Amino acid sequence: GVLLQVSHLAVGPGGGINADAKGYANDRGPGRGSLTGAWGGGAGFGGRGGDGSTALGGVTYGSVSDPISAGSGGNDWQSTSPGGFGGVGGGIVRVMAVNSVTVDGTLSANGGFCSHASGGASGGSIFLTCATFGGSGGGLFARGSEGDPESRTSFGGGGGGGRISVNYGALAAQHSLQFSALCPTSTVYATPGSWRGAWLGTLWFPDTNLLSTTLSVFDGLLTVPGFTAWAPPSLTVSNATIGLPPGLQLNVGGDVLVSGTGGALILGSNSTLTCGGNLTVTNNGQLRVY
Repeated sequence: GVLLQVSHLAVGPGGGINADAKGYANDRGPGRGSLTGAWGGGAGFGGRGGDGSTALGGVTYGSVSDPISAGSGGNDWQSTSPGGFGGVGGGIVRVMAVNSVTVDGTLSANGGFCSHASGGASGGSIFLTCATFGGSGGGLFARGSEGDPESRTSFGGGGGGGRISVNYGALAAQHSLQFSALCPTSTVYATPGSWRGAWLGTLWFPDTNLLSTTLSVFDGLLTVPGFTAWAPPSLTVSNATIGLPPGLQLNVGGDVLVSGTGGALILGSNSTLTCGGNLTVTNNGQLRVY
């Protein structure tokens, strides 16, 4: 991983800090899958790893608010012909800025790709602390990688999402960025609600100031200290997959719309959704309740 101790950090358009596949090697790490057959399980970290056809995915570990752990590697294909190797876990991007962090480019710690019938890797850690945070059109990515499908009945599991934490004192005027700790969505056990699929990683923020009535830039399970109730006038979730904290009381004054491929609103356990207008789930959008 990389540790940057700076006064200001500016990542311009087209620029980036890349720690993809710089974590634990294939078949290594605290979140590696539990191999019980030839086909590898996906690695866990911020989210659990997905099961392979004969293997269990790896567990979650590490801190949500202060993530400094690398992602784990996916299980190898346990056969000599042909050989297959699990993905390498995402690395660590740690930034400690006295003043500002501006991201118009990308920070990434994605899990690496696997080969024949092996397990995907988990995303790594992106952990920023700064006085002021902002950017326009940039993104922070700690995504798990796909497991490799040999067939519909013989396949490796997908890697779980990593962990992203942005601990800022204030937001800059421009703060339109993407935050993604996504898990794979095209593996066999990736149907909505599948307990065997890989799971989203985590997103941690110190307050709710990044949230708005349109959620289109978040992929992950959201954690905000003291975030137990939210009452937006309306809510649209479009082409983003966001999990709200367990026990949250979500009271929307008007309409709720969940729409688009990859668009999902996930309500945690013991949560309540009150909608004062119309609730519409359309165009491949999903409302998931756990």
